[in-house]
Amino acid sequence: MNRCPIQNALVFLAAAILVSCSTSPDHNVIAPPPPPVNPCATSVPLPSSSAPIVCVDDRDLNHVATSPYRVWAKKNARVNWYTVTGTGQIDIAFEDGQCVNNVDLNCSGSQCDAPVKGPGGIGTSCKYTVKVKRGGSEGSEDPIVIIDA
Repeated sequence: MNRCPIQNALVFLAAAILVSCSTSPDHNVIAPPPPPVNPCATSVPLPSSSAPIVCVDDRDLNHVATSPYRVWAKKNARVNWYTVTGTGQIDIAFEDGQCVNNVDLNCSGSQCDAPVKGPGGIGTSCKYTVKVKRGGSEGSEDPIVIIDA
């Protein structure tokens, strides 16, 4: 004779809920949105010398501004540049090859990237020019890459 029918009923109910939850499709889970293709479209990403991202604010071509202006990058890290608007043609040119060799720059539309593999050592500062062309207008700035430890 069973002395605890309520306890048995609760165990049965809990088992039934577990089975139904584990076998039914999960339609209530909201998947996180995919990351934006352009990390500069909504905000400036946190700095990282291992994977530096430079946002080129091109909303006003008369006052192009990079953020960060001085970017720290480890040797062999790949620096990525993105225009804030995601439009126009971005071009990067380094004054010398101490940090980045111009032949290693890969620019396509509003994005450029290049590895930091020049002969410069830790603390080497390398000036470069970033230009954005759009609709017959052009803007530029001369920021800096600094090789980090």
